[in-house]
Amino acid sequence: MCPKTMGEQFWWIYDAAIAAVILVFVFIMSRKGTVKAAISLICSVLALVIAFSVGSAVSKGVYKSMIRPSTIKNISKDLYSDSVKKRLIDQLDGLDYNLKVRDDKITELLNDENIDLDHELYVYANNINAIKVDEESVFKEKLHEIYAQIIYELVAKNCDSYIAEASRDLVIADPSQFHKIGMALNEETGGQREAAAAIADNYIAPTYSKVLSYISFIAVFFIVMLISFFIIKSYSDSISSGGAVSHIIGGVLGIFLGLIVIIVIAVIIKLNVVLGNNEMMVFNKETLDKTIVFKYIYNLLAGM
Repeated sequence: MCPKTMGEQFWWIYDAAIAAVILVFVFIMSRKGTVKAAISLICSVLALVIAFSVGSAVSKGVYKSMIRPSTIKNISKDLYSDSVKKRLIDQLDGLDYNLKVRDDKITELLNDENIDLDHELYVYANNINAIKVDEESVFKEKLHEIYAQIIYELVAKNCDSYIAEASRDLVIADPSQFHKIGMALNEETGGQREAAAAIADNYIAPTYSKVLSYISFIAVFFIVMLISFFIIKSYSDSISSGGAVSHIIGGVLGIFLGLIVIIVIAVIIKLNVVLGNNEMMVFNKETLDKTIVFKYIYNLLAGM
């Protein structure tokens, strides 16, 4: 049994953690009383808003200024005029259609920016042996898998495995840039850098930006909370915890504070899922989808 399957058995850990976190904060805030609990909640909401607002902007700035230039430079060094063409020919010949693809024909198709590459490759495949190789939709699906494998191989040479795996998924989701990449590499000058930029911007940037946004969010949240902690601490001695009603209200506010902490935990888990290629025990989508409550909180952050 593979680790991913084993991890699904522990889905209950997430829901149990939600209950534990909320109970802990209900207990802590009920002891502090209404005023201290309210101040803590306000600071937490403020930290959450700032982290969401700043995190995305920081991640885009860091990627654009620090990571993108070096990524394009490194990838372009490993690109040659036939980096895409040769792989495409090999992959097409490897399909179960008994094809013998001509180099000059693939060059012609890649160099023509006014065609639908998927459709023209399908027509060409049918013409090689004068038989229909497959339904066009099926052929295109296999073709997009070929595109994805080619981009994966080009990215894997210079990026971490989770970036390469994510680039494969992104090509499947949007293969439209593949023709541009192949066409750029058939140009006599400057094509390597243009192709590398297309790969970086379309198939590497989304994952890097996502990882950086998670890291930025977590860092900003904890920095703001740390500052808030010292501010609250400096005034806490002068604030009374109040009577029974104050403790009850404080406990209720603790529920909301616990939910904020759970959101932050969910972001940390999303970061682990991405970095682990969705294959780590417990930190994978299959396990998370089995949870009863936590999956809804986790899915709320899907667009982050």
